[in-house]
Amino acid sequence: IVDTSSLVISSGGDVYFDGSVDSVSGEVNSLAVNTAFQVHFVGAIGAVDRLATLSTSMVGDTYLGGDVFLNGGDSQFGDNVVLTSDVSIDEDGSGAVIFGDSVDGDVTSGGYALTVDTASGETRFLKSVNASGGLGSAIVADNLALANTASLSLEMNGTIEGVNQDAVFVNG
Repeated sequence: IVDTSSLVISSGGDVYFDGSVDSVSGEVNSLAVNTAFQVHFVGAIGAVDRLATLSTSMVGDTYLGGDVFLNGGDSQFGDNVVLTSDVSIDEDGSGAVIFGDSVDGDVTSGGYALTVDTASGETRFLKSVNASGGLGSAIVADNLALANTASLSLEMNGTIEGVNQDAVFVNG
């Protein structure tokens, strides 16, 4: 449970969240995890009580194994994101969901689906999506923004869809 308005965890090694991560009941708190190594979220994030924001450092890898529920400002995955199961990210507030580095699925299992739904913010991919082929599909339910350094590679058994998109932005 994130029991302060903004919790920052800094580590010189891997960080594991083996269960769910939630705000304190009735609160909407933020979590930042800073490490040059790996961050593992095994369970759901914010499923019972949403987090305002979630951010990870600019280096390392973040492994997502559960759905993410947010309600606040911009959330940024600064490092590589690797899905270890199908993952939905639901931002119910005005915040954006920003992927600062590559997004892919675990290639040993592969075929995982990423779904991102923002109420009024953007979903931003700043680097490659599915470069190693571990994603089966990526669905962005609202505003999609691609930086000029982003490349989408969902081939063969994969798809990328924009569902009820208000706008698609390609920067560059």
